[in-house]
Amino acid sequence: MVRMKERLATAAALVLALFLTNICVQRSFHGNNVAPAAAGSPNTQFFLHVGPMKTATTTIQRSFEQHADLLYQLSSAVYLGKFSWGGACRRPHDDGVAYCVDPERFALYATPQSAKEFAHAAGVLRRDGVGAVVSMEELSLGIINPDHDLFFGSVSGLRKEWNVTLCVTYRRYFEWILSSYNQIEKHRLSYRWPRRSSINTGIDRATTCTFGRWFEGLHRHSDGGGDAHTNATTCYYRWIRSFDPSVHPVDYIIHKFRAKLDGISIRVFNMHQEGDLFTNFVCQVLPNAENFCRALRTRGGREERRPMNPSTMFDYDRLALAAYRKGLLTPSSLSSLSRKVLRESLRVAFPELGALPGLKYLCPPDEAMARLRERSVRYEQGMYRDYLLPPSSSRNATGRAHYLAGVEAEHRKSFEQYMERRMFCNWDVEFLLENNATVREWFQNKSL
Repeated sequence: MVRMKERLATAAALVLALFLTNICVQRSFHGNNVAPAAAGSPNTQFFLHVGPMKTATTTIQRSFEQHADLLYQLSSAVYLGKFSWGGACRRPHDDGVAYCVDPERFALYATPQSAKEFAHAAGVLRRDGVGAVVSMEELSLGIINPDHDLFFGSVSGLRKEWNVTLCVTYRRYFEWILSSYNQIEKHRLSYRWPRRSSINTGIDRATTCTFGRWFEGLHRHSDGGGDAHTNATTCYYRWIRSFDPSVHPVDYIIHKFRAKLDGISIRVFNMHQEGDLFTNFVCQVLPNAENFCRALRTRGGREERRPMNPSTMFDYDRLALAAYRKGLLTPSSLSSLSRKVLRESLRVAFPELGALPGLKYLCPPDEAMARLRERSVRYEQGMYRDYLLPPSSSRNATGRAHYLAGVEAEHRKSFEQYMERRMFCNWDVEFLLENNATVREWFQNKSL
């Protein structure tokens, strides 16, 4: 038995081997199940879920982590990661051998040594007849970076050893882009948060990047470059710049993978379905998982699984920074509280703050929202035509047109619900502080 430490060191190579092994291109349709392998046969499947970000990846990853034993028992496959903080990567077997993958080091920063280690670890799995499942949204960024050729090319010798399936998750563009904005701007606010050691600069601009301004900057250039001068909009884009905003991110990822790895098997999972998201995922896109799928359904998988890392608005955070900028919070009082603690204190004190009569909202112009809606609908129509049409609706032009019309109607309805709930708007935090004495006093009391 190889020691645990050695397996941890060699696991890096596992993510690399999976890309270059299958030549048959597949499409996964809404509602399809995947046939299981023959009883007693080795599992030669390497399944790679690459996200992208903000497509329920955390929910899927935590679910695989929670059901790792069941996956191994019923599908002879081991879940390799991504894992939660403190989560353990292990093969559910008596020898206790662990196979772990660090998504940042081995997906984004591959080296010749990590490629060799990966090939060795993949060989051990293949020898034992054990399949592998990987879910890492960082891989959708790795494929886009031109400097990561080593990530793919160093393991071409494993082509004949594995049947690799790549999976991407589809989410409506308007939902995805708003969720991305929320995460990226919250990340930036964490860096702008005053700390006891050094009060960060730029707080005066940390509350000015509304969704409307952010989205305008992203799509300013139709060639996908977005706003060339980020500071001009006081917005921050991070990984969103890796995607061409002129096409749906999933479509972009698929074309990039096919350009790098001709013939790789690709399946698209549609997260806009009724029922439990993880059960749908396993039953529709995971190869050789019929028994695993049946067990999830038997154990109550039909119940809706709540997102484990939901996207939430961050106007409470923006309000706190605006209060600090106005002198309602002292540096010592704010730096002694984390962003999360202060936000939650605000939320408890004013749970319905966003519904106060007279509260001003900073909303994108109607024409900008119309452009977002039509862009999102256009992207979805293309995704369905290329990847998501069920066989029953694709047999003739009339059936296809009728099905797509229903999809579009549901899409537009969902968008209007976002509009009615002001999901694309931000609070005017300056106005709120100037006109609400109760909120001002709450901040001043925090400084005492």
